[in-house]
Amino acid sequence: MRAPLTRAVFDCNVFLQALLSSRGPAFGCVELARANAVQVFASPYVLEELRRTPHHPDLKRFTHLSIEKVELFIADLLPHMQIITNVPEVFTGCRDAKDNHYINLAIATDSKIVVSRDNDLRDLTDPSKPEARTFRSRYPHIRILEPGAFLKEVALSD
Repeated sequence: MRAPLTRAVFDCNVFLQALLSSRGPAFGCVELARANAVQVFASPYVLEELRRTPHHPDLKRFTHLSIEKVELFIADLLPHMQIITNVPEVFTGCRDAKDNHYINLAIATDSKIVVSRDNDLRDLTDPSKPEARTFRSRYPHIRILEPGAFLKEVALSD
């Protein structure tokens, strides 16, 4: 009998990095989702955050990032993700309040991993920070991994 698929939440930045480049680990994470090798959860909030990226002033240098390209990317991924429309707000400990949603999505879906390069989320893994110790004590089953670490973990579990 095959082990259950790894349940994960990808931060918007993982989707964005995969959209911008097919060479990095974020693209590898998205490819795992496309291959149905991992179970990825998203929400309307995550998709809206991704849809706003072409309008972000810091991303204007990526001339190939367009609303149309983002919509095609999302349409391609939708069959390979589970969209959760009701994400209760039970966690509020991120430095950037917008990032709480990713932790709450992981809690709501019993996901063990949040994949992100976001420093506000990554700080929840730093045991020297009080908010990280609180997070770890309340949610010891949730880990926050960068895309490269996630790829290695999934490869080891096969």
